[in-house]
Amino acid sequence: MPEQVWRPRAVGAQAKSELLGLCCLMPLCGADLKAEMDRVVTSSDASMTGLGVSRTVGLSPQGIEFCRHLISCSSLGASPMVSLPSPKIQPRILALGLFDGIGGLRRSLERLEAHVVYNVSVEWAPRAQRVVREAWPGTREFGDIRLLTREAIAQLLDTAVELRIQVCITAGGFPCQDVSLLNKFRAGAGGDRSGLFKEWIRVSQLFLSGCLSRGLLYLGVGECTIMTQADARSIDQQCQWPRIELCSSGASRVRRPRNYWTSRQLTPKPGFDISPRAGASSGRLWGPLEPTEMWTMPGWAWPLVTNEARLPTFTWAIPRA
Repeated sequence: MPEQVWRPRAVGAQAKSELLGLCCLMPLCGADLKAEMDRVVTSSDASMTGLGVSRTVGLSPQGIEFCRHLISCSSLGASPMVSLPSPKIQPRILALGLFDGIGGLRRSLERLEAHVVYNVSVEWAPRAQRVVREAWPGTREFGDIRLLTREAIAQLLDTAVELRIQVCITAGGFPCQDVSLLNKFRAGAGGDRSGLFKEWIRVSQLFLSGCLSRGLLYLGVGECTIMTQADARSIDQQCQWPRIELCSSGASRVRRPRNYWTSRQLTPKPGFDISPRAGASSGRLWGPLEPTEMWTMPGWAWPLVTNEARLPTFTWAIPRA
């Protein structure tokens, strides 16, 4: 009887599809589908030159709202997908924090539930830089505002266009040591530290012109402590933005009077009053005060609990004029 010889045969399209599906399902062949689900969601990807792994650290505000929606539908016996509310359409934002500290701008936008796609931090202090890296991995960092050259800003804005960003926000409080009324030995707006306000103006103007040429909306804010009228006028003349003097004491237990320069004229809103006057407008925030239990140790009480009492910005001795 002649020996049977195996000859290769062409594999049909359906067989190829089934073999591909089997290969994709191979990990499930060794998985325990009865195992408890891990609360941490991970994702990974790789290319010929590198790889990346990420994990979840918590739910976004949208995720929390969706979970509440699922619980509500479950209690009512409704289909969660049929009654799913339409998602809020939020603008995609580039946030540039100048003299950023521990990420004040990024944290403020986070509390407003804004959709920050690209976060840029300009801060020289290593400890503050570590805080920003830990809180918002992937932040683009500059250690010195003077490193934000015209070319670097153009590159940031080109990246913003690639990321389909619609709004660019720059904000920062330049150093106040040379202009603060608390400093007996202040050098004024021309001092080495407070004089960096000129760099804030330069960067803001470059961002404004770059956004206009790329069809992006620009919003800018600068901030510093209350200072002499001469120093304030000097900055006003160079900045050419409207200035408003604003204190947080109407909605906080801390007195913190500040100057704010904004690229757009502010308008009154609920909780925010404006009184126009020569030189600069005067603003007032008002709202419910936070309970002292939020920042006192358990079992302790703060004696200044009346609505009139406010904590000073600084509570240690500083040489004064």
